[in-house]
Order: sequence, then C-alpha cells, then structure tokens
Amino acid sequence: MGQCPSCHEPVASEARFCSNCGTRLESQAPDESRKTVTSLFVDLVGSTELSQSMDAESYRDMLARFFEAMASSVQTHGGTVEKFIGDAVRATFGVPVVYEDDALRALRTARAMRSRLDALNEGLDLSHGLNLELRIGVNTGELVIGRALGGQTLLVGAATTMAARLQQAAEPGDILIGKETYQLVRDFVEAQAIQIHPKGMTGDVLAYRLVGGPHDPSGELQSLRRRLVDRELETAAVQSTFEDAVRSSSSRLLTLLGDPGIGKSRIAAEFASSVQARATVLTGRCLSYGEGITYWPIKEVIGQAAGIEAEDDDHTVRDKIHHVVRESSRGALIARRLSQVLGAEEGSAAPEEIFWAVRRLLEEVARSQPLVVILEDLHWAERSLLELIDHVEESALETSIFVLCVARPELAERHPAWGPQNTHALMVQPLPPDRSRELLAEVAGELTVSSDASRRVVEMAGGNPLFIEQTISMLADEGTAGAREIQSAELDVVPLAPSIQMILASRLDRLEVQERAALECMSVAGLEVSAEGIQHLFGREADKELGSLTKKEFVEPARGGGCRFRHALIRDAAYRSISKARRAKLHERLALWMDETLGPRVSDYAAIIGYHFEQAFSLRRDLAPRDISLRELASSAAQRLAAAGKRAHSRDDMEAVKSLMSRAKQLYEAAGTKPLEVMTALGDALIDLRDMSGCEQLARESEEISRRSGDRRFEAYARWLRSSIEGRKGPDYTTADIISEAQAVIELCNQIGDEAGRARGLSSLTWGYVTAGMNALAVESGRAARDAARQAGSAHDEAWSREITLDAMVIGPTPASEALAEVQESLRWAEEVSNRRMEAVWYYKRAELEVMSGRMRAARDSLSAGQAVVDDLGPSDSLMVARCFDAFDTYIHLGMTELAEIELARCDRVFIEANEASIAASVKARWAELLVSLGRYEHAEALTEASERATSFDDPDVHIRCRINRARIERQHGHHGRAEEFAVDACARADMTDWLNLRGQARLCLGEALAAQGREDAHREFVRARELFEQKENSLLAGIASRRARAGR
Repeated sequence: MGQCPSCHEPVASEARFCSNCGTRLESQAPDESRKTVTSLFVDLVGSTELSQSMDAESYRDMLARFFEAMASSVQTHGGTVEKFIGDAVRATFGVPVVYEDDALRALRTARAMRSRLDALNEGLDLSHGLNLELRIGVNTGELVIGRALGGQTLLVGAATTMAARLQQAAEPGDILIGKETYQLVRDFVEAQAIQIHPKGMTGDVLAYRLVGGPHDPSGELQSLRRRLVDRELETAAVQSTFEDAVRSSSSRLLTLLGDPGIGKSRIAAEFASSVQARATVLTGRCLSYGEGITYWPIKEVIGQAAGIEAEDDDHTVRDKIHHVVRESSRGALIARRLSQVLGAEEGSAAPEEIFWAVRRLLEEVARSQPLVVILEDLHWAERSLLELIDHVEESALETSIFVLCVARPELAERHPAWGPQNTHALMVQPLPPDRSRELLAEVAGELTVSSDASRRVVEMAGGNPLFIEQTISMLADEGTAGAREIQSAELDVVPLAPSIQMILASRLDRLEVQERAALECMSVAGLEVSAEGIQHLFGREADKELGSLTKKEFVEPARGGGCRFRHALIRDAAYRSISKARRAKLHERLALWMDETLGPRVSDYAAIIGYHFEQAFSLRRDLAPRDISLRELASSAAQRLAAAGKRAHSRDDMEAVKSLMSRAKQLYEAAGTKPLEVMTALGDALIDLRDMSGCEQLARESEEISRRSGDRRFEAYARWLRSSIEGRKGPDYTTADIISEAQAVIELCNQIGDEAGRARGLSSLTWGYVTAGMNALAVESGRAARDAARQAGSAHDEAWSREITLDAMVIGPTPASEALAEVQESLRWAEEVSNRRMEAVWYYKRAELEVMSGRMRAARDSLSAGQAVVDDLGPSDSLMVARCFDAFDTYIHLGMTELAEIELARCDRVFIEANEASIAASVKARWAELLVSLGRYEHAEALTEASERATSFDDPDVHIRCRINRARIERQHGHHGRAEEFAVDACARADMTDWLNLRGQARLCLGEALAAQGREDAHREFVRARELFEQKENSLLAGIASRRARAGR
C-alpha cells in the first residue's frame, strides 16, 4: 500500500490514479530512482513459544490482530507496509513519496505501535493471559527504488538491512535507531547512545536507544536554505564599498560569506540592479565541479566585457577582445593573452601574464564608467583564481573597479590566508523574525497564511529565507489552485523538516513524470544548461516542462535561451535522486554530444567533457566493476582530461595540471595504459607545487612500470624525478650525486632515443654543475639542454635550461660584459615570445651585472624594470625566489637592505614549508651574510649554524658563505685566530670552484682577518681578490679590493 500525495488516502501499490481524488500517481513511482528512505522493522518477542502454547486458530487470530494494529500505525503516519515476514513487519517512510520528516514519522509510528500493542494486550490478557512485547529498529539511508515482476516496488540497499539488525539487537520493549536517523531527529528526541554488534557485521556499531519523544518540532532549525528580503544593512555595506571605489578611482574587494541559501546571491543581484545605470556589471561563476577549470568565471567575464557570443568563431573572438583593449599600451599582447585564455588563439601564457592581461582588460572597461565584477560560488575556486582576484584588487590603477565575491564559509577554511590586508568580508546573517514574516507574505502571494501557521513557519525557519520559500511553495503545491488560507494544521500533514534537502526531495517527488525527467537531465549538466543541451538529454524539446518548472520556482531562464537552477541545492537533490545507471548514461550522452557539436572550440571544453566521461565511468564501475567496456570509457575520459592538462601545463597553471593529470593518470590505468607524457606533466606540477611525497610516489610507480614492461623511458624518468626530489631535500644527497645521476639519465636516454628525457637529464646536469661551482661546464651543458628541449618540443624544459645557463654565466667565470650581452639577447628572446616572467628574471640578472660594472644608475633602472614587470603580472612564489637570489647582491650594493631581508625571510619560509632544506640552507647563508653587514651578529650566527646543518657536505656555495660569515663574526668578537682559520677554509673551498666573485670575496675576508692582526700578508690577499674581480670584470668589488690593498700595504 502507498499514499496519495494530494489527499493522503491509501492507494494500492499498482494504482495509476488515486481512487479518492483522481490524482495521477505515475510521477510518484519512477521506474528506478535513488531516495533517502527511513525503514522500520518491528518483531513480536517470543512468537515461537506462543505458537506452541496456543491453538493454531487462536494464534492466527492473534497475529491478524497484531498485523492490523501495526499496519494501522504505519498508515496513520504516512508510511508504507512493505512486508509481513513471519511475525515481523517491515515498513518504509519515503516510498512512494519522500517527506522531509520521514524519520520523525517513523519514530512516531514506533511509539504508536507500542501504544496499540498495550491495547491489544488488554484483550489477550483477558482471553489468554498473555502480554506481548516488541523489538523495533529504525534506520535511514539511501535505497534504490525499482519495480519487480508483477509491478511490485523493489527496495534495495543497506539501510533496510541495518534496520533489521537494529531490531534484532533491541531489548524487548526498546526502540533502537541508527546514526543517520538520529542526526535527523536529534532536536526532537531524547536518546541514549549505545554500541551494538549486529549479526553478520564486523565491529561494533553506534546506535541510539529512544528514551523520550519524538516531540513536536519547535524552535529554530539551523543550516537551512532561504530567499532574501529587505537586507538594508548588507546592501548598504556593499553600496558603500562600491562608492568608495568610485570616489577614490581605485579597486575594492568585498566578499559576501554565508551558509548556503542565506541570501548572498540575492544581495549581489539587488546591488547589480541598483548600479547598472551608472556602472558596467560583469558576472562569473565557479562551476560546482570546477576542478581543472581554474579560470572559467574569468572566461565568462571576458566574454561579457567583449560582447562575445556563443556562435562567434575564433577570429571574431580575437577581434572583439582587441577592440576593447585597442587603445591600451601593449593592447595586441593583452588581446593575445586573453584570446589564449578563451582558447581562441594558440600558445600559452604563465599565470602572471594571465593576471596582467585580465587586469588590463578590466582597467580598460572601467575607464568609461565604474566596473562591477561579481564572482559567485567562490568557495569552489582554485588558488590561482584567488591570486588573480588579489592581483586585480592590489594592482589596478586609476580606475574604479569593485569585485564582489559570493562564497560559503568553506572559502575561509580552504584558504585561510587568502586576501590582502584591506580585503573585507561580510557575513550574511539569518533574517530577524519580523523580516522573515515579511518574506513569508511575499512568497505566499495570493495565498493567505494564518497567524498561527506563520508563527510556526518563522520559528522553524530560523531566519533562513530559502527554507521559508520552499516550505510555502510545497504547501501551495499540495492545495488547489487559486486563493486559499494555509492553516497551522496543514503543517502537520506536510511538516517542516530539519533538513532543507529533505524539503527539496519532497517537492521533487510531487512533480509530474516528465517534469521530473527534465529536471534530472538538467542536473547532470550542472547549474545551467543550454536549450540545445536540455533537448539532447531529454530527447525532445522541453519547453512545456521547463515552463512548469519555472512557474514552480525550481528553475529560471538563463542567457541564450537556456535554463538554470534557482539554487544549487535543488540541482543536488535532483541529481542524487537519479539511479546510477541512468546518471552514467546521461553523463556519457552529454559528453558525446559536446564532443560532436562544439567543433573547433571543443578543446576549450576538454576538462568539462572529460569530467562527464569520468563520471560515466565511475558510476558504471560502481555497478559492474568487471565490465570490459569500461576500458573504452576510461580512455575517453583520460584523453580529454590529459588534453586539458596539457593546455594548463603550457600556461604554467600547475594546480590545474595536478588535478587534471592525476585524474587522467588514474583513468588511463583503468584503461590499462600509463602514458609517460601524463606522468611527466604531473611530475612537473608536483615539483612546482613542492609536493615531494607525490613526487616520490610517482617515481616508485615509474620504476615499477619499467620493471614490469621493460620500457626504459620510465626508468629514465624515475631516476630523473628521484634525483630532483633528493637534490631539494638535503643534506644526504650531494652535488656529486646530482651530477652522476644526471649523467646516468643522459646516457640511458641516448641509448633508448628518448630526446625529451635527454633534455631533462641535461637540465639536471646543468643544475648540478652550477651547484658544484663548475659553471663553465654548466654553460656548455645548459646550451645542449636548450637545444634538446627545443628538438623535443618541450617549452617548459627550454625555458628552464635558458634560465640555468644564464645563472652559470652570471656567477661563473664568464666575463661580465659577455654575460651582459647574453642577458640582452635573452631579453630580446623573452620579448619576442612574450614570456614576461622570464623578462622579469633577466632584468634582475642584468641589474646584477650592471652593479659589477659600477653602473649604479643603470642597475637601478634594470631593477625597476624587472619590478615593474612583476607588479604588472602580480606576485608569485617563483618570481619572489628568482628575485631573492638574482637581486641579492644588487640590493646590498644599492643600500636596499631592508627589502633584501624581507624577501630572504619570505623565501626561507617557502622552502621550509615545502621541505626543501637544501635550497633553504642557501637562503639562510645569504640572510646571515646580510645580517653580518648590518652588525646583527647573534642572529647571523644562528642562521649560519642552521644553514650548515641543512646542507650537504659538498655544497660549496653554502659552506663558503657560512665560513666567510663565521670569520667575520669571530673577528667582531676579537677571536682573530679563529677568524683566520674560517677565512683560510673559505678560500680553500672557493678555489675548488670557478665562482670568481665568491673566490674574491673569500680572499677579501682572509685579508680582513689578517689585517685585524696587523699582518703584512693581508696586502697579498687583497691583491689576489682584486685580480679575481678584474678577471670577472667586477669593477665595483675590484675597486674595493684595491683600496684595501693600498690601506694594508
């Protein structure tokens, strides 16, 4: 038996229409769906003994009266008796229709069963002297609802089994409830937590013995959804921040935080409407499954700013973007970068360049009138998007830009350090009771709500506007068309739920079959879907169904003729109700349709298409894990995700690379393959993001693949990756280890013809040579690495090899003039390929060489040029680290010591957090050198000790610098003998390298130690230092050494 959703009269399970009111019933019994259902098992205690002590006719009569009493209790509270099993009864609440208080109804039924048994016992006591007892178990969980032979409803799921186990564990007269049920009713019952050991299960299970209740719902319910009305304070705060941006011609950022459905989006919409006459308003939304789609909301913003239509081809997209930025300096480059973000132009850009281009676009849009950018669902954002928002807020110049973000509180949990100091967050609070009543009246429309019903709704809503909206909408759906008054008693029939999800599930169950089907198809696509997408998933046009769903406020029209869910929870509830088999079919159908219809723009949507194939695979694997056809589906998903990951790799969006390539890797494994290019891109991302444990796991997997398959490319990659990991950790992995392992990788790659692996090996060899102080060799291997990377088509490795080669030329034996010429050529190359990150790095190197030549004004200009590029691109760890090393000497000689210390401290923290102790040791050694020059010897000594502990025994740079630091600290303390010992050791170590500048500095240090003792041989060391500096063409330090030589003669 079931229940009519309109008049609540019992109906037969196979009935298509209610015999009482004529309501059509098919929509309440889809062929197959998933629902959260509460199951109840009740068993008669001691029935076996009763059957033996009673006459069969009397026992049959007693059981009939017992079953009738139990069934009556179930039906009174809206449940369905599913089975009579011997002397037990199984009932469900939520089939065929879900009610938001199904768990409460089940507990009320359990209490009613005990009362009905008491009445039954009075008669049995008189006729037979018997007193019956019950055991009852109640549990809530997801079940699959389908049809068995003969039209019977088939319920499958662990939730029903658990209810039976709870009943078996109960003492006579007790009601045991499961954890999930307790979570739904905890505000309305008193219960005692106990541990039980159910039959057939391993380990104990938490259960609750019902002690009191269930009571009628009262008070406020938390964590529910709503709609917004009269948010004067919140709207004023948003408006004030916007006016501040307009007044100051600067950028402002405000984040609206609040629980789901508390009114954040409505506040943003109201504000946008109020300013659209005098401001440009652009909006973007993070996708709910936004992994790997880092800049999706920015694509929406760019498209709106440039007036791009869905049917525009790449040429039109480029023209429209260029039209917006045509008057900006470097407008062509800006347009190119933005076109690459939209996928309308080939090529790649680093995140810093994307930040710069987006900011410049927004500045151009804001020149004519103030600009408002609204970004919704920011709690799903990747870190790169948050950094982009920071960049716009911090760097936009002389234009009024207001960025309004909308997010759940999880944003602060995932990114606690996000946002600059002047970023403000506004927590949207629940509505007060008087405003809740105003909203209730607005939502009710033609309906009249009695004062008592209004009071109860407001009390239970707890200031949650969406809760009020959905509750009144459900009550309206239950009644007849036209004006009527909602009475308090109706809340007993359609009770308010402790969970907004149960409200939505209850409303979904009241839709017509085709309305429900259309809504479920939409939910697979996401929050918003085009008209064509709906038609393809639904199988025909769905205008009628969508019109009805719009009127019932499930969905609303979207731009371009599509449709969007009014709230994410509605989408989630609809999606969860679909069977896994149907979900998988719809995901695959949508992916294939997108693949076939998007044409040349299909690569822009590779991550989304891959997601849908991935979901189809995952769902089908859950249902049939050994289905051989899963391999083809996994391969389809992997190919799309890998393609999206490759594009992310080309623009150095390493967070997206990690997400996309790790998923692609798992899917390829399911398909029976492990492409090396996916693993290498993933390894690049893991290294860049300093995920050393992930790198180690990848290295182990590569070794295992090589061992099993005999593919030695994986062996080469594993050796390269492991060397890269160990070289960053220190101190046990030496520079000699780095060099020897790189040489082994190169030899192996030469044998197997792996040019990409050879490029990686040569780059590592170059790094090893630089670290060992063998820079002449490093220049040679670096150029070979550059050529190999270019031949292999690896832009990432080519850029890396160029950077390391210039490092070797700047710090090694290459004369400054020759190194400066190479830097100038590299700057031209960076400008030619529009690589602005490398442009900044090489400006810093040029500044260092200008200082060596004594051209301080030119050095300041180069430093400023590099900083201007960084400011334009926005801050990043990689640029900060490059500046820390390349500009260290420049900062000191230009007297910028405070800035130098700030950046050294930041770099030290970055490397320590990443467990890259070897590089952190080098930072500490330089930091200590700076503090010695400032006379802060105690802190310098502590940093020197820490640096020595963290580095390998054969890292010459760190050991030389630490001994120079110690010599100067000891000399300051008057320990001249120890100062000389440290200086001599520094010279001996430095002379084993070709670092001319560092060798000269060691000789200067030794000369200082000797001069402090009045020794005449100090002059000799100063002369040697001068000769080394002159060989490097470092006229600045050569002059210093000459003056000290003259003074010490």
